[in-house]
This record gives sequence, C-alpha cells and structure tokens, in this order.
Amino acid sequence: MNISRLWACAVILSAGLRLMLAGNSATFAQTQAHTNKPFVIDGHRHVGDGGFLGNRFSTSHLIEEMDRLGIDKAVILPMGEMSTTAEEDQHKMVEMEKANDDYFNRNIMSDVVKKMQSDRMDHTEVINAIRLYPSRLVGVYMVNPWLGKPELQEAGNAIQNRGFRGIKLHPMLNAFRADDAVVDPVLKLARHLKIPVMFHTSFGLGSEPERVAKVAVRFPEVNVVMYHPGIGGFYKDAIKAAKEHHNIYLDTAHAKPAALQAFLDQVPAERIIYGSDAPWGAWATKFDLVREKTKARPDVQRLVMGENVTRLMGLR
Repeated sequence: MNISRLWACAVILSAGLRLMLAGNSATFAQTQAHTNKPFVIDGHRHVGDGGFLGNRFSTSHLIEEMDRLGIDKAVILPMGEMSTTAEEDQHKMVEMEKANDDYFNRNIMSDVVKKMQSDRMDHTEVINAIRLYPSRLVGVYMVNPWLGKPELQEAGNAIQNRGFRGIKLHPMLNAFRADDAVVDPVLKLARHLKIPVMFHTSFGLGSEPERVAKVAVRFPEVNVVMYHPGIGGFYKDAIKAAKEHHNIYLDTAHAKPAALQAFLDQVPAERIIYGSDAPWGAWATKFDLVREKTKARPDVQRLVMGENVTRLMGLR
C-alpha cells in the first residue's frame, strides 16, 4: 500500500468518526419497544481513553450507549495509545506505514519498527470493564507476537481467568505481515484454547486479506475473523477468501452499503459478524445499516447481529 492509499483510508476512518461524534443521537434505540428484536452483540468495540476523540469511551459510557441502542452484549478491546490531535494521529499512521515499508521491502530496522515490535498493549481498562459487567462484556486480548512466550502466557491467563474469549493480531501496529511465521505460536495457542483469532485487516502493509487467508489455510482448525475487511476495495479480496475457506469470518465495521450488500449476497450468513469498531466507526449509523440490510431476512439478521459471534466465541 502506498502512502496516498493510506491517507485515503485515514480519510475514510475520519469520516466515520465525524458521523459517530455528530450523529449517534439518531439511533436504533426506538426499536427497543419491539419485543421480537434479535439478541444483539457488537463483535468489535473499543473501550478506554479516547485521546483526541474525547472522554466518551469509558466503560460507563459504553454501557449507556449499549442500553440506548439496544445492544445486549459487546466484544471489547483496548483503545491503545491515543494521539492528542487528529493531525498527530494521521501523522503516526503514515510514519508506521513508511517504517513498515522500509522494514518489509528494504530490510531497514528503524527505531519506529523496534518500538512497534516491543510494545505491549495495556488491557487494564478492558479487564476492569469485564469485572464490572461480566454478563454484558467479553474481551479480546491483543497480542504482540514478537514478545514470545511471556505474552502468550498473559493472553492464556486472560482467556482462562479474566473473561476474554479471543485474540487479536495487528500487523500494522506491531510491524509484521499477517502470514509471517511469527504468528504461528499465537494460532497454536488459539487452537489449544479453542478460541478465534481476529486480524486487523485491509489498510496497512501486511494486513491484506490474502495474507490473512494464508494463515487460515495453515490453521484450518482455528476460526479467523477479518476485522473491518470492507474498507475500500479490499472487500472483494475478503469475500474471495471467505468463499474459499470455511474458517474465515468477516465483520461489518466500516463497510459501505455496497460492500455490506456484497458480503450478504456472496458469503454464507453464518460467517458474517456485526461489528462497529467504535469509536472509530459510527456506532449507531452502522448498527442501523446492518439492521436495514438484513431486515427482509429475519433468520440472517439473527445470525449476523448476534448468533454467529455467540457460537464463534462460545458465549452461551
């Protein structure tokens, strides 16, 4: 991916943020009165310090929003280290992409890459949120595969003892390609624990859907979720991968109407998961979009909006 394409992805995400911040008041909350609404799970939501996005992403705010929108349960992940301004955030994205490009294609190990490969995600906010609302929230543990056995032990402990039911890998953030061998111990842990692995997918070198598909081939016993594969033109490659591999699931975060419709038309409904990626995604807007696109088929709506992620993560 070149720098101009990365900026285009940043613009897409920024547009989603503006919708979220300005438009969440027009929501699906009114449908709470419908007694036959499906059990709804947001399969991809972040919680923590919002940085330049503001302070609206605490656990209490999350639960308030879930109640207002009619969301019964959420799968949550940490926010990570947030920038203080939007400009700083976009600069960091471009800096990471340039560093990854140099590392992957020219074998240049910059200080930026060294930091990305040594960073450990703080899960304190997620752990505390699950402790407060164990029936409403379930965690996904973000693993840096470069950190080796100690990182895997922490992830295993979180999954077995702290209410986590999945692992996420972020190639762009930790400077690896999705199909690099460094991820194999993570997939082996997931296979042992019988949990899914979520991949940051689409924008960012190393995060392309075809690379994630190669991992699914190496580990057919592990269910692999592509997070936000509907960004830009990547959705076509994601659909191809999901059609070819029984263990690939697609989430709906950031998918435009055409991409979401393509998912529903071409991918088995049992492998599509409603996810908002809030606060980076416009929570209420995407919720309404998924509901609208599936309303003519209540069976599909139930699968996409809750039953699939329930089955996938063993939430019953």
